[in-house]
Formats: sequence, structure tokens, C-alpha cells
Amino acid sequence: MTGREQHVWSAAFTRSMGKVREAARQADKTVLELRALNPDDTAFSGPEHDAARNCGGLTYGEFRAWYLVALKIAKHGFVTAAEINDAAYRQAFETYRRGSADFY
Repeated sequence: MTGREQHVWSAAFTRSMGKVREAARQADKTVLELRALNPDDTAFSGPEHDAARNCGGLTYGEFRAWYLVALKIAKHGFVTAAEINDAAYRQAFETYRRGSADFY
């Protein structure tokens, strides 16, 4: 969570007059809405970059099995298996492979 997101979350949480659990849910929803607006114009780099930094040496099979789940988590569930074709997997793996060399 960025600094901006932390401030927005705490403001939304304190603004809520409901119970603590509901206030937290509302604050989480507010932060997700902020992320959708992308106020800092940050580009989504994809989980392949995180894997390159933290887990070099994956085979294509290992990467492919992991990638869809990681992408769903990174995009908050807004991706389906049908949206990712073989070319997208191969491109992401190539990005991962090249990025891994940067952190070797």
C-alpha cells in the first residue's frame, strides 16, 4: 500500500460510523477505487517482474502454472484463463527470463 493509499484508507476508516469490520471493508473498497483511478499514473508491471527479482530459475512449466494465479492476485481477480493465450504466457516468461538476469 502506498503512502497515499494508507492516508485514504485511514480517512475512509475513521469516516465510517459503522462497526469496525464494516469500516475496514469500506476503507478497503475505497483504496481499490483509488487504485482504479491510478492517480500517480503508475503502470502495471505484472507479476513476472516480481518473480524475476525474487525467484530466478523457474522453468517454463513452473512459470506457466504459477503465472495465472499471480496475475489474478495482482489484478484483484479481474482476469480469466481465457484472457491469457499461449503467446501471452510466452511473452511474460520471456520478460521474466530477461529480468532474472538483471538480478542474478
